[in-house]
Amino acid sequence: MSDREQWGAAVQEPEERPAGSAGALLREARLAAGVHIESIAFSLKVPVSKIEALERDDFEALPDAVFARALASSVCRALKMDSAPVLALLPQGAAQRLPTRQTSVNASFRDGSERSRGVLSRLSKPLVLAVIVLLVGAGVVAWFPSALQWADNPNEISTPAQVPSASGIADTKAPVAAAATVPEALAVPVAPVVRLAASAPAAGGVALPAVAAIEKASEPASRAPRVVFKARGESWIQVKDAQGVLVLERTLKAGESVSINQSGRLAIVVGRADATDVFVMGDKRDIVASARENVARFEVQP
Repeated sequence: MSDREQWGAAVQEPEERPAGSAGALLREARLAAGVHIESIAFSLKVPVSKIEALERDDFEALPDAVFARALASSVCRALKMDSAPVLALLPQGAAQRLPTRQTSVNASFRDGSERSRGVLSRLSKPLVLAVIVLLVGAGVVAWFPSALQWADNPNEISTPAQVPSASGIADTKAPVAAAATVPEALAVPVAPVVRLAASAPAAGGVALPAVAAIEKASEPASRAPRVVFKARGESWIQVKDAQGVLVLERTLKAGESVSINQSGRLAIVVGRADATDVFVMGDKRDIVASARENVARFEVQP
């Protein structure tokens, strides 16, 4: 049986593994040593999900047999145990060899002209031509309605030239007379312009619009992220949603910070609780008091 077939058999039949499988040995050794799986993942700088997959013999979640054996060996070193019994239960893996290059006289010869022909052949393919036609058609469809609207409303161009002439001759005593000289079609647009021009001196400037603009600009700035992590030393964090889906898993160095705005209930694990500050909706949360072995676990309710 080849290496690939042996690896496929190990992936397809995880339920037939005996109780003394490689993953079971690693899990028993870790529990006996009283070490959290997050601590091992942090020391090895690998995702927690990879070590969990190794402990439950879920080789489908691992890249290949070489990676699984290397990870198992590293976990054994972290637990200070002999790796030989664990490696003996893992499928044997070997690096795939590259095919030998054909060097005989019958080897095919490729000159540099194939590259130039390759570009022309790609452009001549029906799929590429269809994509180009669709893009051109989409551009025409997007431009055509605006052109029709411009052709159907030619009066919109002449409106700015007529409005200043009507507002220029209007004063505070005769706004109605100036509006009477404007055609009925322009009566509605001109009325707001005249009222704005007449009310501008009475308002004494544009203080009110400026204040409203400042209030609208300050609204987004007042919204703080839902959860913020700030590391005072090297640490790591893991965030999962209510369904157990991994939202964030990251290692932070001293001075780094990261924030999330995920809605719903969040399950959070923080390694090095004494070197990490957590802020929930702008309020600092004390995670050191509830931490076990310097690993804090808590939830953020919606």
